[in-house]
Amino acid sequence: MQRSPARGVSIGWLLRAAAIVAVAMVSMSVLGQLRLTWEEISNPQVQAAQQRAQIAEADNRAANLRRDTANQQARQAVEPSWQQRIVATEGVIVVALLVAIPLAIVAILVALALLFRRHLSIPTRDGRVPLVGLDRELSREALIGYQQMLGGRGWSANIVAMDRERIAAAGELVEQGEREEVAG
Repeated sequence: MQRSPARGVSIGWLLRAAAIVAVAMVSMSVLGQLRLTWEEISNPQVQAAQQRAQIAEADNRAANLRRDTANQQARQAVEPSWQQRIVATEGVIVVALLVAIPLAIVAILVALALLFRRHLSIPTRDGRVPLVGLDRELSREALIGYQQMLGGRGWSANIVAMDRERIAAAGELVEQGEREEVAG
């Protein structure tokens, strides 16, 4: 299939002519809009309307500025009556916190120390007191009080006396055993 050179040339010229016509139409449309705009701008009524719009916009800005200024002045007039109270209250709160926080920390530490000491001086279920080595007298008193509360049951506060009782009881058992052997 061969193309004829005359047919290719005619399509190329046809496309070029269509492009030129399209550009001419767009140019005419733009020029028409420019002419209308120029006529509107040069019209005295349009110029008067534009001036009135500019004046109205300037008046609107001035009115907004006056309103904003009046609002700000009203806020400033009201503000000092309560602003001083807020600043004074903030100062009192800061001073109170500066005093209260260290006191609270000290109170918590003292309470923890007392709870720990109480925990160590409370006798266990069998009457022993864990704090014997640290505070012998307090522990002894706590043990005696605990044993009295139990009705005398439990460990003896005097360990030496307890050992003597065991030795005496053991001695009695030995003597009884010897007597039974001799009698038997």
